[in-house]
Amino acid sequence: MPDETPWHDDDKFWALFHKWGFSETRWAAAGIEAEHVLALTAQTPPLDVLDMCCGVGRHCIAFAKRQCRVVGVDRTTFYLAEARARAEGEGVSIEFVQDDMRRFARPGSFDLALSLYTSFSYFEAHEDNMTVLRNLHASLRPGGMLVIEMMGKEVLARKFSERDWSESGEALLLHERHLENDWSRMANRWIFIEKNGRYEATARHWLYSATELANMLSGAGFASPKIFGALNGAPYDQHAERLVTVSHK
Repeated sequence: MPDETPWHDDDKFWALFHKWGFSETRWAAAGIEAEHVLALTAQTPPLDVLDMCCGVGRHCIAFAKRQCRVVGVDRTTFYLAEARARAEGEGVSIEFVQDDMRRFARPGSFDLALSLYTSFSYFEAHEDNMTVLRNLHASLRPGGMLVIEMMGKEVLARKFSERDWSESGEALLLHERHLENDWSRMANRWIFIEKNGRYEATARHWLYSATELANMLSGAGFASPKIFGALNGAPYDQHAERLVTVSHK
């Protein structure tokens, strides 16, 4: 309903997603992913790094361990609490900021900005997604780099499944997908079933092809976006697993 809280601002959704989205396997992969990002951008620490939608801080910690000064931004209170606790446990200093990515900008402050793990394209209005890109552009120093990693429309078309399910301990997640507006958007119906009950949410987000995302980046002021099929630099072809863009200010 129009007066309901948008799905991306629903703390209950993010609390339930935590179990499925931030496994120890994903934590273990963060260091390798950080190395891939540094290789793709040909940047050498120390760097000032902005992790937009940092979640529980996986990549923030990985970059901080590589002599980077890191600012992690997220809107979810308990994700940031975990990120701070994890960072303290790892002995690294990171600035974590609670804010909406449509608002956060620190002009000319960063050498590298990150939007990883499909943390872009959430907002109902396409212009809000453009605002995020403009904020990222403004936050970079001249020559600074932005890396976006998400599910591309072409990859999704090859792998699309209407529904699937997975288990974690005694919990069950059912996931149902519906394409909308001629492949412009996708509605994801998530049903979480646990001992304490059942919770359902629908997450809608935009689907962008490589060309569409590159054009958006150019429209936000970025120069010559490069496209890859994974953070390891694989080509964006019929074997691509993800859509990765690397662009500079």
